[in-house]
Amino acid sequence: EVGRSKETLERKIFELSTLFEISQKINFASNTQEILKLILEKCVKGLKAERGSILLFNEETEVLSLNAIYGPSVEPAKKRIGIKSGEGVAGKVFQSMQPLFFNSNISENFKPYEDGVEVSVRNIMCLPLLLEQRAIGVINIVNKTSGDFQENDLSFASTMASQIALTIEKSRLYELSITDGLTKLFVHRYFQLSLESEIKRGKRYNKPVSLILFDIDHFKKFHATYGHPTGDQVLSITAEILTDSLRNVDLPARYGGEEFAVVLPETDVSAAFSVAERLRKSVETYDFPGPYGPLKVTISLGVSAYPTFANDRMELIKKADQALYRCKERGRNCAAICE
Repeated sequence: EVGRSKETLERKIFELSTLFEISQKINFASNTQEILKLILEKCVKGLKAERGSILLFNEETEVLSLNAIYGPSVEPAKKRIGIKSGEGVAGKVFQSMQPLFFNSNISENFKPYEDGVEVSVRNIMCLPLLLEQRAIGVINIVNKTSGDFQENDLSFASTMASQIALTIEKSRLYELSITDGLTKLFVHRYFQLSLESEIKRGKRYNKPVSLILFDIDHFKKFHATYGHPTGDQVLSITAEILTDSLRNVDLPARYGGEEFAVVLPETDVSAAFSVAERLRKSVETYDFPGPYGPLKVTISLGVSAYPTFANDRMELIKKADQALYRCKERGRNCAAICE
């Protein structure tokens, strides 16, 4: 009895110290993915297992897909599969919202590659990631090196699963706060903060920053002629074309109404103008769906750059806006560099 109490106390101390260590490192993590991998690593090491993985449920495809993986010399499987609710260990755990572990009969329950790797499975513990009584994914802990998984392993693993779920929810809420619901682009406030930050970085490292402002030509006619649903569809498709035209480091935003903005770090005005022209042509040649057949849409774009034409955020925006206005004076469907 004393030995069991001591073991329970030691396990609880280990859990608390691990949580403290995670909370300390989270402050220095650069993104959500880094935090998830950190928690996963602590869970695998804490349970003395070989590897672990996080699978998240995709509402659109309705399958569990690999999000993160940890383990020495573990490479993701070349064959990726989506796990449906109810199939395999992960699917059963997701559906029931109850943890499971198997120390035998693995092949009868485990779907090949379902933890994201091709290495064989001797035993597995799988727990649901729960938020407000709904499952958002699962965590797999595979191949315990010190014997079989036991009931008392669940306490520590459940604590780690809760941390993962909270991290994902925090990230989701943050994304909602900075993302426009219709276009899925960044909101105006986040654009302003990011532009300010990029200009400061440009000053520090002597790098250019360019800005493109553009809007959809004669947009009000789409609402007036075809109704708001068609107008909204024009906005969302334009946003998709914009996103597909940019690098990962570029920042696209909905500036307001039918107006959009793009921050281009480490890009001079000549390169920014090329981006603007490429985007203009992509929109012009796209067949937008309309209630009576394809619609043709055009955009007008103004380009400015730090430090060539402006020294601060407000001046950069003003110059891009002036260039955009000149495009409208010329008849629209064109791009212009500020003067």
